[in-house]
Amino acid sequence: MIPGAWAMVQFDAIKRFSTSQLKPTPPLYAQGFATFFHIIWCYVFIRKLDWKMTGAAISLNLTYFINMLVLDWLIKVSPDFKNTVVSHDKRSFTGWKEYFRVGIFGAILECLGWWNLNLCFLFSGYLGIDQIAVQVIIT
Repeated sequence: MIPGAWAMVQFDAIKRFSTSQLKPTPPLYAQGFATFFHIIWCYVFIRKLDWKMTGAAISLNLTYFINMLVLDWLIKVSPDFKNTVVSHDKRSFTGWKEYFRVGIFGAILECLGWWNLNLCFLFSGYLGIDQIAVQVIIT
């Protein structure tokens, strides 16, 4: 599922962009198209090839990528988005140094926050009922 997570996030961002432009139909068409093929892929990978969980993960990832690619294509060819979508050029790749300088430290802080939360959950499992009750009452 990890490869498809990127495509799912991209699809969701483009879907939100489309609905913010008051054009909710392109995501609907992309989702319908991908759902049709998802049923076929599930049948092929899970039933015919008997890949079970692996087949389900592959079919889900394929569906995520088809969602993203179809919605990208629909927005690119749609005349409704002609003035709101700009293609990539050389200027898109300038300023990466500043972006990474801020982005990498932000990502590290976000990871540290999640790890801290997970460690708190892990250590709370070692506490007894009385200690957890006292902690709930105090906080």
